[in-house]
Amino acid sequence: MCDLDKEYTFDEILYHPKLSDDYKFEYIQEIFWEEEFVDWFDSLSDLGISIDSLGLNIDILDDPDYIWNIDDSDYIPSQTFSQKQEFRVLNLYRYISTQYGPSNIGPRTRPFCKMLVSRTNMSLMRREDIQRLNSSNPGFGKGGSNTYSVFDWRGGVNCRHIWVKYKFDTDTNNLVKAPTDQQPKNIQVDKRVPYANGTNYPDPKS
Repeated sequence: MCDLDKEYTFDEILYHPKLSDDYKFEYIQEIFWEEEFVDWFDSLSDLGISIDSLGLNIDILDDPDYIWNIDDSDYIPSQTFSQKQEFRVLNLYRYISTQYGPSNIGPRTRPFCKMLVSRTNMSLMRREDIQRLNSSNPGFGKGGSNTYSVFDWRGGVNCRHIWVKYKFDTDTNNLVKAPTDQQPKNIQVDKRVPYANGTNYPDPKS
């Protein structure tokens, strides 16, 4: 490991546009010392659509002057290409927390959420990408289950992250935040994912 971590903070390294995924992976692995993150990180490598390929960068994703709400009627499906229905607008998702500032990571953020924040700062996710994560956070589903809907329940009970939906216009390269009525429900109680009983407190043991 090089001495970059002596010059930059964790977040600066994690989101540095010129550092490779391999370097970031090694850096995170050194911090967490958990072997399962090797496989977990590899499983994310082909998920989502790179923001670079969209002609965007992390500064644009964080710039409220660039991203704005629009009327969904502005979007019209394009013609078919190669007999496959293609749409001019892509629905994409980013994993954030409104409580932790620009880093979207807090002092007690789970490793699963840290990796997911990092990934969606590089590649925005389609709904099918998120569904592939449903078995990637074992033990955090209802009753400690290993598989659950990451789209609905994010990092599990007490998670403070949400999914934010964007629309990317492939003709104009404009990324816009989807209208409020099209945003995911992001089930929360006091800005946290609740237990199955609908509260932030587990059922008392009998």
